[in-house]
Amino acid sequence: MSLKQNCIFKAIVIRKSGKSKIFTQKIAFNKASLKPIFLYQPIYKGYYFQGAQTLVDGLCGDANYASGRWISFCDDDMDAVIDLTKPTEISEASVNVCVQKSDWVFDARGFSVEVSDDGFNYKQVGSELYPPMKSTDPDGCIAHKFSFKPLVTRYVRIKVLSEHSIPAWHIGAVGKPGFLFTDEIILN
Repeated sequence: MSLKQNCIFKAIVIRKSGKSKIFTQKIAFNKASLKPIFLYQPIYKGYYFQGAQTLVDGLCGDANYASGRWISFCDDDMDAVIDLTKPTEISEASVNVCVQKSDWVFDARGFSVEVSDDGFNYKQVGSELYPPMKSTDPDGCIAHKFSFKPLVTRYVRIKVLSEHSIPAWHIGAVGKPGFLFTDEIILN
């Protein structure tokens, strides 16, 4: 079976003793979906799961960062290049981040998008910096997104800055880095 459009996939297991719960998974495609992806920084070994492909598989993670739908960086930023395989028009980029402050999992400190026609020379089309998290900031899934003037490009470089020093209010604040959990990169 192959999927060619967005859908909600549902399945059950049928046994002599009865049926399982219904498994439901939303699958959402975008211009980055299933495209080749390269990471300039290593994924944290404990949360490698399916590797870089996790970022463009069409499956968005939920609030459980250990579900296998997220990959993690610790003491490194996420720095990824997506090869759209041909010149493609885009005008929006987003990335999802999972936050669970009690587990040292923090929000991004910055997000930038660069484009290139040759994969070597990049031009920045958008960038945002974010303040350190406060103890009162909510946990959960956060989508960082911005739009830019439509352009045609083949390569898109996405950088997500991690929390390199846990905030002083946190119990783990001893100058250690926080974890950054990222999931689906969306380009439209």
